[in-house]
Parts: sequence; structure tokens; C-alpha cells
Amino acid sequence: MKLLTRSASDVVFSIDLRWPAPAPAAASTCARPGRVVVVITGDLDIAGEPMMVEAVTVALAERQPANLEVDLSGVRFIDARGVGALITCARTAAEVGAGCRIVRASRPVYDVMRIVELDNLLPPPRRRGLHRRARAG
Repeated sequence: MKLLTRSASDVVFSIDLRWPAPAPAAASTCARPGRVVVVITGDLDIAGEPMMVEAVTVALAERQPANLEVDLSGVRFIDARGVGALITCARTAAEVGAGCRIVRASRPVYDVMRIVELDNLLPPPRRRGLHRRARAG
């Protein structure tokens, strides 16, 4: 906090909140038999939404896969526009007869998707301790 002005009637301070700089979103696509994987990295917000929707639309049009998989493991921030982009991508895939699911999600994406009850697009969570050996007794 820095004092900017001081007078008899008021005191004005400047507060510098240093948020991390936004990470520009980027997309890459790879095709596998029967499916296309679109990998999104960066911030999925108002700036990243159009890029993601375009990448998915182009991948579906060019490859015509049976399944669209979206890898969001590199997304560090998602807001309402990002959630809207995911819904748009799922609808676009359904319109061309392709399935759509998120194959990997970063923690911020996972948390937001659960809050807005769209976790049906997420892979099932891994459960710890299911494969422990029973003790011999």
C-alpha cells in the first residue's frame, strides 16, 4: 500500500494487487483412430473462448470423428465464458453425431465443472486405496 495524497480532509492510498498475468489460451489438435483430441492450455476466459470453439469446430469438420476428447490439463483458469465454450463444444459435437468428453482436467477446471454440475463431461475421479492388498490374518 502506498500513500498517494494526504490532506486535512482525506487520505488516498493506492493498493497494488499483483495478480498473475493472464496466460493466453492456445489449442492444438491430434487425431487418433475414431477420435480427435483438442488440447487447450492457458486461461479459458473471454479471450480464450473463441479460440477453443474454433479449434473444436475445425477439428470436427475436418476429421469427422466419432468422439471428441478435450484435454484441459493445461488450463490454469476458467470462468463462465470458458464453461460456455465447453457447452458450445459439446453441443457442436452432438450436432455432428460425435461424443464429447473431457479426458483430463486441471484442478481449477475440475472444481468449476463440479460447482456448475457439468461434471458428467469429466472422467470419473480416481479412487485411492481401491487396489490395496488385504492383510493376511
